Amino acid sequence: MAFFDDLKAKAGRAANEAADKAKELAELTKLKSEIASQESKISAAYLEIGKRLYETEKENPDSPVADLCEKIAESGAAIDELKSRIEALRADN
Repeated sequence: MAFFDDLKAKAGRAANEAADKAKELAELTKLKSEIASQESKISAAYLEIGKRLYETEKENPDSPVADLCEKIAESGAAIDELKSRIEALRADN
């Protein structure tokens, strides 16, 4: 019987270790998810800062971000042109 008792004890320890590892993995996953959530909030705040800075500096040629504002304006104009072409294609059909 000692053999079976020893086997049960080993199986019990293995089950406990597996449960502990599962809990640890769940906690790590939860923490990584929270990190990703916080990083997303930071990215959204950076984006909002950029939008606000653009709105205040887009007409200022002496701004330290004037070149970036110009790139945004050029891309906006390109998007408008592409949208016009899409509308023209749709109107032809």
